[in-house]
Amino acid sequence: MLKVFVKETSPYFLISDSYFYVPAYFTQAALDDFEKKFPSTKVGELNQKVILITNWALELKRVDSNSVFTSYGGLEVRLIVNGFKPQLGENITPTRWPSNLYRDDEFKTTI
Repeated sequence: MLKVFVKETSPYFLISDSYFYVPAYFTQAALDDFEKKFPSTKVGELNQKVILITNWALELKRVDSNSVFTSYGGLEVRLIVNGFKPQLGENITPTRWPSNLYRDDEFKTTI
């Protein structure tokens, strides 16, 4: 499980561990389950909140890095969210402003 801070919800849903942020992409099943369990909360309202990702996968996708800022060298690492729940009673204040994962030299070298 991953406990993360929602940095922003639009135009990309960006999540952070307080060091780096990555885009999260939700499966339709994850969204349907969320709407069923939390009917009064919209995904777009989770900005600056904490969520617990219970089921996830990573995906590497080719994209145009000129138009997708969450990519580097024509590749984007996507966190695919298959299951999650909000931690509405929990507040996290990031200790620092997170930066794009692709600003990390070790990660750029790997890509």
